[in-house]
Amino acid sequence: MPPPSLNSRLAQRRNALLAKSQQQRDALQLQAGRIRQSLAFTDIGLRIGEKIRQHPLIVTGVVAAAFVLKPRKLFSLFNKGMIAWRVWQSIRPKLKAAARKNSGQFTD
Repeated sequence: MPPPSLNSRLAQRRNALLAKSQQQRDALQLQAGRIRQSLAFTDIGLRIGEKIRQHPLIVTGVVAAAFVLKPRKLFSLFNKGMIAWRVWQSIRPKLKAAARKNSGQFTD
C-alpha cells in the first residue's frame, strides 16, 4: 500500500484534472454553440438558394420589379419586409408556446 502522501497527491492531481476537463468541456460546448448558429445561417442561405433554383421566376420578378419600381421604392419595400420579418421572428416563439399550452385544453 502506498504511503498516504502519495494518495493525497494523486487525489489532488485527479481533482485538478477533473476541473481542467470540465473547463475544456465548457469551452467546447460554447464553441459548438457558435458553430451551430453559423451553420443555421448557412442552412438558411442554402434553402434560399435551392428555392431560387427551383423557382427562377422569383428572380425574374425581383429583377423586373427593380426595373419597374424606382430604387427608392424598392428599398422602402425591402425595409418594410425586413421589419415584418423581425416582428414575425419575435412573436413566433410566443405563438408556438401559446399553441402548445392551449393544445392540451381541447381534447376530442
